[in-house]
Amino acid sequence: MTVTFMCEVIRRSGSANPNQFGRWFDAETTSWTYAPKAAANANAKSGQVKATLGQKKWYRLAKGEFPLSRTALGHLARLFPDTYNAFWNGPDQLWRALWAPPEDLWMICGANVYESPFPDPDEEPWCFTGNALPYDESLYNFEASLLGRQLVSGALLELHDLAESIAMYRLHQTVNRLAKTDGIGAYRCVRMCLDAPEIRWHLHSLGVFAEFSLYDAINDELTSTELDRLRHEPSYRVSIGAEDIEAYVRNPSALCSSEQRMELLHIAP
Repeated sequence: MTVTFMCEVIRRSGSANPNQFGRWFDAETTSWTYAPKAAANANAKSGQVKATLGQKKWYRLAKGEFPLSRTALGHLARLFPDTYNAFWNGPDQLWRALWAPPEDLWMICGANVYESPFPDPDEEPWCFTGNALPYDESLYNFEASLLGRQLVSGALLELHDLAESIAMYRLHQTVNRLAKTDGIGAYRCVRMCLDAPEIRWHLHSLGVFAEFSLYDAINDELTSTELDRLRHEPSYRVSIGAEDIEAYVRNPSALCSSEQRMELLHIAP
């Protein structure tokens, strides 16, 4: 969370690296003062916000060596009004998709499905995803939208597609705990997004200063979750029908290609 947010504020400030951002931050906050927060310090005098350029603070934050403090977030919120929303929800709501409670996940999903040809910018969508529809219908619409955009129209996938696919996947995880439902398309959507070069590049750009791969961290979490589900949810494993679940988790298309999946879903090219 800190790594991606620091990358974003560095970009917004017009800086090329954390060192330049420190210079910019110090210039913007040179007239700021702070008041003591604790009651015990009620009689203490207000202080000046300390310069940060020589501390290497921003480099360490951008690398992910430690998280942003509440004080630092508060300072950044004075410079960037949407700081708290951007920090906690993540780029294109990615953190919310990964970690928010299930009841909040429908707010992320907003896929539209279009009549053929796929998609026509002047055509109104005839269906969508949401809790007003049965889950199976929402997932069908979402998967059809991704397949149609990628295979039929050749459109590039975007980071919000990954966030929506994760939200749909986690919703299936919740629903399947209560009653068996055919949701095998949910993880296929996640994998479709993670395998798209443009999303891999986007995730890399969000952690360009980090000492770890943001893509690998997200990919490892989602593949580990899927593997754990296949090991401990018998009904889900039966629905998948894969003998080698580790191979399936890495590449669901080896079991059923996207083209074959479109035929099964009766999606006309």
